[in-house]
Amino acid sequence: MPTTIKALAEKRGEVGIKIQALAERCQDEKVPWTAIDETEWNSLNAEYDRFSREIRGLQVGEELAARLTPLPPKLPSRLFSDDGEEGTPKPKPGGGAVYRDLAGRELRSYTPGERLCPEG
Repeated sequence: MPTTIKALAEKRGEVGIKIQALAERCQDEKVPWTAIDETEWNSLNAEYDRFSREIRGLQVGEELAARLTPLPPKLPSRLFSDDGEEGTPKPKPGGGAVYRDLAGRELRSYTPGERLCPEG
């Protein structure tokens, strides 16, 4: 089973040629359209539509992948407390702890029940 857009398009093109040949053969009024022709016509069209759906699915997937923003680099796992000692949290009133990452940004942990915003 082809899995690339190019391979699927080639297979769909082959099916399209068969559909066109069947249509041209049966357009002549001297050749009657039979039940076998009808079955083959329906089968080929279903196969053509299936390839078209698969191609569109791969195209949508590629479009989505192109639009996704790459993830930022992973932040260092070492944290610093307010007092500058590596990996040791400095307790704050209320029970939470404050850490600083390597860029100096404050990271705070909260305890259950602690207010996240000031009263006001």
